[in-house]
Amino acid sequence: MTHATADNACCARVMPGADRVQATQVDLVDARSELLEDGQLVAAGSPRDCLGSILNAWRWLLRRSGELGIALQPGDIVLCGAMGPAVPLKPGRRYELLVEGLGTVSLQAE
Repeated sequence: MTHATADNACCARVMPGADRVQATQVDLVDARSELLEDGQLVAAGSPRDCLGSILNAWRWLLRRSGELGIALQPGDIVLCGAMGPAVPLKPGRRYELLVEGLGTVSLQAE
């Protein structure tokens, strides 16, 4: 299984939700995610698939940004890495991403 690193190389679009959730409200280790293509499961994962825990990705980011003298700013969006394998979108297909504790987002690929 191949996973992407949060290096801006795999992110064509970002779909932030309108609702904000505190980190304490989500299981940052075991929350499952499922990606459906036209209702069929095509990928699944959890935060463990990202360096063992999304918290490890955050620790690395904070440590490295501190070394470089870079501070996160209010409103910054941080993508910590993939919780599952990359799936190429196919025109005309509908995709839904379900993440435990966060909800669902969907799109129609064109």
